[in-house]
This record gives sequence, C-alpha cells and structure tokens, in this order.
Amino acid sequence: MKAIGTPVIVSADGASHLEQISLTQNELYDERWLQELIFKNPSLLPMDQIEPGLGELIPICMELPLRCGYLDNLFLTPDGDVVIVEVKLWRNPEMRRAVLAQALDYASALFSMSYEELDAAVRKADGANGRTMFEIADGPETLEEPEFIDALINRLKTGRIVVIVAGDGIRGELEKLVEQLQTHAGFRFTFALVELALFHADDDRWLVVPRTLAKTYRIERGVIR
Repeated sequence: MKAIGTPVIVSADGASHLEQISLTQNELYDERWLQELIFKNPSLLPMDQIEPGLGELIPICMELPLRCGYLDNLFLTPDGDVVIVEVKLWRNPEMRRAVLAQALDYASALFSMSYEELDAAVRKADGANGRTMFEIADGPETLEEPEFIDALINRLKTGRIVVIVAGDGIRGELEKLVEQLQTHAGFRFTFALVELALFHADDDRWLVVPRTLAKTYRIERGVIR
C-alpha cells in the first residue's frame, strides 16, 4: 500500500514538519477550492507522466456547460491539444460511485460538438469572460488561428484528448475503474487518475505533491463483435 510521508523542511535552524490538509474533513477546502487551485496552477498536473511532450497547459474555463452537465476544468495547449479535468474529493460519494462514467460522458459530449458549439459554450463558462478559445490561448507559442482551429477540430473529431480525474485520494476502486475504462471503445484518448496531497506551509502557501496513480491508458478505436 502506497502512502505519502509528511514533508520535512530542513534549515540551519533545524527541521520542521508540514501539516497535511485533510480535504475530506476541512470545510474550508472543498471541491471548488481544489478546482480553482488546479485551474490557476495547471503545472500541478503531472503531464510529463501522463502525456509526455504535450505543450504547456493554458487554462480556458471552468464549469463548461455540456449536454450532460458542467465540466470542471478545460485546458488547451498552444498546438490545439485538449485536456479535461474532473475534480472530486473522497468525502463526495460520487468519487467512489460514478466519477469514471461522468468523465467519459464529458469526453463524449466534447467529441459530438463542433468547434463553433464548443467555442460558444466556453464564452459562457467561468473564467473565460466572454472570450473565444483562441483569444484565451493566443500567445507567442500558439499556432496561427486557422491552424489552431484545424488542430482542435481534429482532436475533437478523432477523440484524441487527455481525460484526468483529480482528487485528494484515489483508493481501492482504482483497479475497478481501470477495468471499466479498458472496456470502453469508440475513441482514442488518454486517461489518468491523479492524487494531490496538500500540505500547509504558511498562511498563503501550500506544498502540493501530485501523484499519477494509474498508468496512461490510451483507449483505441475498436470494433465490438
């Protein structure tokens, strides 16, 4: 059984232990808090373990309205890659019960949308402030707008995106989740389970230790007989 030890800060004055934040018992740190933390700090996601070579994540929006509900976090890269993140805490029974199905529903909803439909949904979502996806993603490393749109359309059409479930703990249901995932056919995407352990450093600083608890599973298009 894997466990995260308590980090110790060592200085010339001695050593001090950091206090771990229990997200399941502390009402100050709820799912929305963790969702916003990830959105504002996408480097918390260990993308080098999940999808090596993917470009820097650009926060696009939170609470993206889809036909099946509201997706927690949408990220894009300068090359038009798509990363979606669903955040769940273990105190939420849904984490144990239906988080995988929910994440796959969100992915399927994205696959069925045109670029225009997704762009319109983004403009209505939290954090986008009415801007288009390209307006948010535009930067020195971003493709020119026509190439960016073509790349994103291709990702949606082929289902080549990254789906991440992130939470304060991923427990015994891991094998069952992966087994369910392996039976899912029809698109090609990368799926990962990420655990974020948080430790309180001082009033406005936290130490976050991310762990990828599932290997990257690339689900290929398949034919069900």
